[in-house]
Amino acid sequence: MEAMNTEKPFTVGQWIMTLLLIYLPPFNLIFLLYWALSKKGNVNRKNFSVANLILGTANFICILVFYFWLIHPMIMIEK
Repeated sequence: MEAMNTEKPFTVGQWIMTLLLIYLPPFNLIFLLYWALSKKGNVNRKNFSVANLILGTANFICILVFYFWLIHPMIMIEK
């Protein structure tokens, strides 16, 4: 039998606070890692944090590939 989820959903204010903390550059990675790796806390925020970390990592890899494939060779040609 499946366990029932008795957690209360986040309110709009809690989601706004979560997003504001993510938008602050010095704190976003710290909070995302904390929420994603913690055993307790809201399951929805945990999944949201994991998804943000996955997409952020994919974005960073795409930027690195773009830089080393396109930008870096153009800089080296000019030298």
